[in-house]
Amino acid sequence: MLSLKNRVVVLVTTLFSISHASVFNRYVPRVNSIGATQEHRTRFTVDPSTKVDLLAEYGMTPGMRAKARAAILKHYTGIIVNSGEEANQIALEMENAFGGYWMVAIFDTDYDAAYTITRRSNNYGLYDIDDRMILVAKDGNGWRGHTHGLI
Repeated sequence: MLSLKNRVVVLVTTLFSISHASVFNRYVPRVNSIGATQEHRTRFTVDPSTKVDLLAEYGMTPGMRAKARAAILKHYTGIIVNSGEEANQIALEMENAFGGYWMVAIFDTDYDAAYTITRRSNNYGLYDIDDRMILVAKDGNGWRGHTHGLI
């Protein structure tokens, strides 16, 4: 049996968790009368005239650059909680167009991209939109064909 002090701690923790979830987890699927869920996300789009700058690139063909820019404009909303889904959709478009595996990451700090897949990717582009950086990179071993020993 829990003491009164422990019951109060559990109650406060539970109330805090519920209030935290109601504030930060705003997406809750609606359930219809037969029990199936329906998504009700509001879709925001970026104006096609929005400036998307290519800050850095390596090995990207003009077709890859154009496709990445179009995918960013199509899927990027600027809403932070949607960034994972947006990155996944951009990567899927790049994979469908050019094959292989593509990694897309949305950064809000300028130099974070330098310590990611860019070290081993043969094709990547770093785009700037709305004070965020979007890295679109094809997964690959940049060291392929080179011999180097383990230290």
